[in-house]
Amino acid sequence: MANRASRESSALGEAIIRSAKDAIVAIDEQHNVVLFNPAAERMFGCAADAVLGQPLDRFIPHSARAAHRRHLAGYMQRHDAVRAMGGDRVVKGLRADGTEFPLDAVISQIELGDDPVGDPRGARRFVAVLRDVTERVRLQQELRASLDSQKRTEARLRESRDSLRELSAALQSVREAEKTRIARELHDELGQALTALKMSAAAIAGDLNPAQTELRQRAEGMKQLIDQTVASVRRISADLRPVMLDSLGLAPTLEWLTHDVAARTGLAITLAMPDEDAGVSGDAATAIFRIVQEALTNVVRHARATKVQVKIVRDGGDVRVRVSDDGCGIRDVDQRRTRAFGLLGMRERAYVLGGGFIARNDAGKGTVVEATIPAFGTVRGQSPARTS
Repeated sequence: MANRASRESSALGEAIIRSAKDAIVAIDEQHNVVLFNPAAERMFGCAADAVLGQPLDRFIPHSARAAHRRHLAGYMQRHDAVRAMGGDRVVKGLRADGTEFPLDAVISQIELGDDPVGDPRGARRFVAVLRDVTERVRLQQELRASLDSQKRTEARLRESRDSLRELSAALQSVREAEKTRIARELHDELGQALTALKMSAAAIAGDLNPAQTELRQRAEGMKQLIDQTVASVRRISADLRPVMLDSLGLAPTLEWLTHDVAARTGLAITLAMPDEDAGVSGDAATAIFRIVQEALTNVVRHARATKVQVKIVRDGGDVRVRVSDDGCGIRDVDQRRTRAFGLLGMRERAYVLGGGFIARNDAGKGTVVEATIPAFGTVRGQSPARTS
């Protein structure tokens, strides 16, 4: 009965080995092959009859044989039941035609009973279950290559974005300097010339005979036209860059701006900010003024609002700017538009100083524009500007 059960067990094991999809190779303690199933024949490209009794080294690339022997010797000494060969790394195999390929290998040992040589542990066999992982390794390599390519692309995009941001900062600085120059020339040179022209017109009018009514009227008309031109020059100069931003500081300039916009548009604008803005760098003051100016321009053009609140808060080393209105709100699609230059300009002014910017709807109550500007921030690539 026992013999029959043993034969059935042996036949079952042999059937399993022959039908297994994974290669199964067994060796003795001298590293010679004693079992080579059909899957192993297909994997290595040689028949079992030509392999049995041959050293296992013939299936290992020459460059890996020494490491494999050390690994197998260590395994034999520990008497582990089951062990993955190679750990996390892939083991290399060698086909009969000389090609190398990657494989996974799990090795186990079997005690056969008394060892005829006299080892009390008995004779042992070592069984390796092998799987060709060429396709898996190829996919992993492709994935790694794809990830590396993606990282390189992302790095190039970051470099490109940083370069564009630096270019934007440089252009803003140049544009701001040009606006300042033109504003001063308009305010000083053209303003002085118009003032002198008004004085000459007044002198001419004073020299006219009272009977010269028509000429006196023309002189008075010239004086009024000159007054209107002076006012236009001052407005254009202030729009380019208020002289008071450099001479008086941020707080008086924002007060003038909000009062001017309110007077021209009828908006009810409230301004809340510290009385003192000492310690704010020139670049930071310019950025805050331009962000508020652009935000108010957007309110006038798009918001259909009646009330606007401008709030400036000093928070440690930062200045927080908040402009909110009670208008129709900003749509997400408007924020995503590539030609939304007003929002883009405000965002870049904050970013080039190391700050942040966001524009959002205020729960159906209108639009909120918020920016955080480092109080001592300077535009990248520029020397620190003087404080206001």
